[in-house]
Amino acid sequence: ARVPLAGGAPREILAGVMGADWSPDGSSLAIGHDVEGKFRLEYPIGTVLFETRGWITHPRVSPQGDKVAFLFHPTRGDDRGTVMIVDRNRSTRTLSREWSTEGGLAWSPTGREVWFTAGTGGNERSLYAATLSGAVRSVARVPGGITIHDIARDGRVLLAADEQRSDLCGLVAGDKKERDLTWLDFAVPADVSPDGKTVLFTEQGAAAGHLYSVFVRGMDGGPATRLGDGEASAFSQDGKEVLSILYTSPPRLVLLPTGAGEPRTLPNPGFEQYRERGARWTPDGENIVFAASERGERSRCYAQNLKTGAVRPVTPEGITDFLLSMRGDSVYAGGPDGKPYAYPIQGGLPTPIPMGGLHPGDEFIRFSADGRLLFGIQRDEKGTELFGLDIRTRRRTPIQELKPEDTAGLLGIPSVAISPDGRSIVFMARRYLSRLYLAEGLH
Repeated sequence: ARVPLAGGAPREILAGVMGADWSPDGSSLAIGHDVEGKFRLEYPIGTVLFETRGWITHPRVSPQGDKVAFLFHPTRGDDRGTVMIVDRNRSTRTLSREWSTEGGLAWSPTGREVWFTAGTGGNERSLYAATLSGAVRSVARVPGGITIHDIARDGRVLLAADEQRSDLCGLVAGDKKERDLTWLDFAVPADVSPDGKTVLFTEQGAAAGHLYSVFVRGMDGGPATRLGDGEASAFSQDGKEVLSILYTSPPRLVLLPTGAGEPRTLPNPGFEQYRERGARWTPDGENIVFAASERGERSRCYAQNLKTGAVRPVTPEGITDFLLSMRGDSVYAGGPDGKPYAYPIQGGLPTPIPMGGLHPGDEFIRFSADGRLLFGIQRDEKGTELFGLDIRTRRRTPIQELKPEDTAGLLGIPSVAISPDGRSIVFMARRYLSRLYLAEGLH
């Protein structure tokens, strides 16, 4: 939206924009937005310069107005990536290596360098500068990490000192306050074991490494156990293995044992990207279901047989958010018309799902062990509520308001896991504290 500096009501320019920047003369905008499953960089609006199945952030127009610099993230929802530029002829260039975290970008006043903040582990970022030929140098490092926002014509730099962390909060039936299950500094819950005694989570903090780390920890707060690299997805039905997504090139799905044993890597038939934390076992343990995209194609749901490695598509392209049915013979997902359908894993036509009891914005997690309830969360301006939807009566029952005791710097509750019996709950409380600085003398 556009707002006069003198005040007044904002005037909407374009909906769904994730990042934007003015040209030097203020006549046009560079924008980044999602269009039918692809993230587009346009400059000016309507002229596509770059398109990806991943996502981009911080588009910034050069002082000369002939190029746009941006941060490219190959996996949606993950801030790892590289610094890139594109000109009006759609010629792109990568200026940096891949960083495990990157956020914040600005052109130098001369347009000869792109300054950015990035890091090699966790969420701590330092300030770097890259020439247009790709030579990268370090500009500043401070404890805790920084994010660059802008550079003035006289060289002063607008920076934020950021503290990002994730608290892992657990609740067991009968608890009156949450249990602190936080292990390092940025844990993301993925699943709770079938017996409700163990939480599976990903650690993305500084100590986790470039590929992240998969951990399990008892709900009683005992020491966490590192199982291996990757992004955690789900426990097997017997709790003896967990699914992990390994962000290598190409990416891999890996089965990690929770006890003794060796990891098993599943064959990748050509997937360019796996959707984070999206893989699930079928109840019989014979297949896994996940969302992924092949090169040049939109993401969709697939099923892979664990014995043969054979992969088959389950949903049409563009359908990636799914819930595995109780029997594991189909996935529930929103169809192209926005209505919910059951898509058979073995193939066949989808069937409509009754809409009773469903509300806009519902995010479903799993079925209860007896198949009677469907657990989900609903977010609104008041917070995040966990509820159960009775499959037969379509009645919704509130279960728990998800809110940490300490709300300082709370951004929200982006991830929730619950045990099959509904008695063990784990949620992520993401916090972001920031202080703004004007720095001089950086060069």
